[in-house]
Formats: sequence, structure tokens, C-alpha cells
Amino acid sequence: MKPVPRAAISAVNDRLTEVGADAPTGKAEGGQVSFLRARMANEVIKAQTAKVRLQKMKGDLVDRNRAVAAVFDLARRERDSWLKLPPRVAAHMAA
Repeated sequence: MKPVPRAAISAVNDRLTEVGADAPTGKAEGGQVSFLRARMANEVIKAQTAKVRLQKMKGDLVDRNRAVAAVFDLARRERDSWLKLPPRVAAHMAA
């Protein structure tokens, strides 16, 4: 049997800790995660994925790339408008 990487074990424990599952009281032999805990983590991940998909279908979530592009465009337009202020208005504002 192939040993389970430590990163996978810590990922399972972290995921279960996030959702409030009890931390393991004793370590399994070789620092392995029990099948039950790994299955529980898998079910938690599937439930969270289904929740995100549902929120996306309902329109509660926005596409990250579109949101970043919109904010970048807004900031660029605001910066450009500040740079285009006439010199007399900028001097008056500075005083």
C-alpha cells in the first residue's frame, strides 16, 4: 500500500476543522487518515462545491475575472480623469 502524503493528511484535517468536525484524538499508524475521516472530508467538499454551483446558478456569485476587469477599468478611468484636470483647477485644489 502506498503511503499517503503529509500534505493530503493535513488537507483532510484542515477541511474537517473548518467545518467544525472534531480533531483526531490519536494519530493512526504512520500518520495516516482513517477512511471514515477522508470520506467525511470528501463529502464536505462535495457539499461545498454543490453550494457554490447553486449560488452561481442563482446569480449570487460573480465571475472573478469580470469583476477584476471592471474594477481595473473603473480605476483607470478615474485616474485618467484626475490627470486631465486643467492646471488652474489643480492649483486651486492644492491651495
